[in-house]
Amino acid sequence: MRAKDILSKNVVEVQKNEQVSKLAGRMEKLSARSAYIMDQKEFLGIFSLTNFLKSRSDISQLKADLFVKKVAHLDAEDSLMKVAKQMLNSDSFLLPVYENKEFFGVIEIFDFFEGILESKEFTWLKDIKATELRKDKMFVHEKEKISAALTKMAGKRRELPVVGDYFKVAGVLNHGDLLQRYYSFYLRPEHRQKPRTQTRAYEGNPAKIPNLPVKNFIVREEPVYIDKDENMQNMVRLMTQQKVLSVMIKNSLETISAKEILRKIHEFEPTEKILVQFVGLHKIMRDDQENSIEKRLQAAAEHYIKKISRHFKGRFNVIVHIKEHDREGKRSRYEVHTRLHLPTTPIAAKTEDWNLVTAVRKSFDEVIEQIESKFKKRMKKKQLKFISQIYK
Repeated sequence: MRAKDILSKNVVEVQKNEQVSKLAGRMEKLSARSAYIMDQKEFLGIFSLTNFLKSRSDISQLKADLFVKKVAHLDAEDSLMKVAKQMLNSDSFLLPVYENKEFFGVIEIFDFFEGILESKEFTWLKDIKATELRKDKMFVHEKEKISAALTKMAGKRRELPVVGDYFKVAGVLNHGDLLQRYYSFYLRPEHRQKPRTQTRAYEGNPAKIPNLPVKNFIVREEPVYIDKDENMQNMVRLMTQQKVLSVMIKNSLETISAKEILRKIHEFEPTEKILVQFVGLHKIMRDDQENSIEKRLQAAAEHYIKKISRHFKGRFNVIVHIKEHDREGKRSRYEVHTRLHLPTTPIAAKTEDWNLVTAVRKSFDEVIEQIESKFKKRMKKKQLKFISQIYK
């Protein structure tokens, strides 16, 4: 599947001289979260919600080209992995696609998510658990000023949990929802019953808005919750179905963002193949058996190498020592020592079985278990540190 196969159909296009009020009205009418700006048939950039909301200006007096954000472009033949990389590096969930140097369309984050759910290349998403992903611990109180919330969201966050008294979740603040609520504050009361796209009745009073409480801007009152051990494939599916940019772990204020999903996918980009070194195989196998057995063992180890690569960037060495014991007729008991050499600390495991492939699998399972145990301990320390900061 390529970039040209997942072009978006639900993104607002505006010309550079159109008013922001018209753009906001069209986004609300289509329930769109993104927009891009054109100069006739030339793509200028995406509409920067962050810059617009920070400006706190009267939208009836501004034109769209004041809030253009330049982003990297994609080629129509680019892979989905390249799409993830460009979205992450550009810090943008909307990118233009070109074919033969001509503007071809745009891809939004939810189009990308739908693509990876359909693609057979990304079936490994179900193997990654929420415990392996970075959590965002930022939130805002419903009584805080909206200006303070915008400061916390500036550039890095598209969504932010809102809490009330006793840290009870009161809703979610979202850039797209902010624009709709922000837009409605400029309509005079006598016109608020009319469709916003059919009126130009505004009162420019942006000075009042920064001092309004966050609770006035909440559109979605309930976050999308997941279990603490949910897999990444289901997270992507939930985000796509609910059209949200983050999910919250039950019984906590921790969220996993769409940006973290992109980061994890980019981290899994294929790199130089890591071969496992099997020592002692030639001593227990006939010459005509050794090559075929080693291929089977390399294939068995490949799945585990991918899992290990998610935790450690760069190259690492894996050495598997094989010994034969207690030969009984055609059967033998195999002892397998697997050692993972990392820049920080080595990890070792020892297993036994009457089947060689099973013994190797068992040893890798134990290595993975040790890695995940160390990862959970690090996460636990971070959580305790976060809780202590809240209650200082």
